[in-house]
Amino acid sequence: MAEVIVGGGDRIVLRTGPTGQVQIDFAVEIVPEAPPSPPAPALPFEDIVASIPVNPHAPNPPATPGRWAFRTPAEIRGITVHHTGTHDYLALARYCTGPKGLPTTQYTYFVTANGEVLKCVDDAVAFWHDHGGYRNFRISIGLAGWLHKTPPPPAQITGLARICAYLLDKYQLPMSSIVGHRDVALPARVNTECPGWYAPPVGCGWKPDFDVALTAATANV
Repeated sequence: MAEVIVGGGDRIVLRTGPTGQVQIDFAVEIVPEAPPSPPAPALPFEDIVASIPVNPHAPNPPATPGRWAFRTPAEIRGITVHHTGTHDYLALARYCTGPKGLPTTQYTYFVTANGEVLKCVDDAVAFWHDHGGYRNFRISIGLAGWLHKTPPPPAQITGLARICAYLLDKYQLPMSSIVGHRDVALPARVNTECPGWYAPPVGCGWKPDFDVALTAATANV
């Protein structure tokens, strides 16, 4: 008797019968195909953390040189929205790590004028960004441009709403946890119009447009 393994568990068995003739038996194992894995949900941002300039020798803040402090997911309490005064996120990061002497940029996410969202720093990095103290327990989102005189384009508001909705869901935060830089800075006695969404004359009043976009975005998470 001879046995031939064909593959995938299939076998062909050759036997010699009483008359000397060869008999062929088949043993076929049917293995069902595994169902395809569902595609991972699309993230509302592009991760560019590896391309952001860093300063390994930065003396500021008062932690290990060249490093910000860290926070756990459970310690993340909200989101602070900023405008950055620039459309060049790399130049912004070079300014933070150069003249400002910081370990990296001060914005976890950067939203371009066309609504593209770039992840610049890991969510766990608890850097200083809104006069809310250090370690900071709020995620920092920076918007391209000066937005206290000219409102952001609709695409930029949509991009901001999408990343905020994603973060609210990820960290189980209420909508009320999203604030502007000014909301945190004024109690610290620092006056700023950032991110420019306040009513005139402080800003140009685009916060209601963001609220509508956020409501729509959270419904689709």
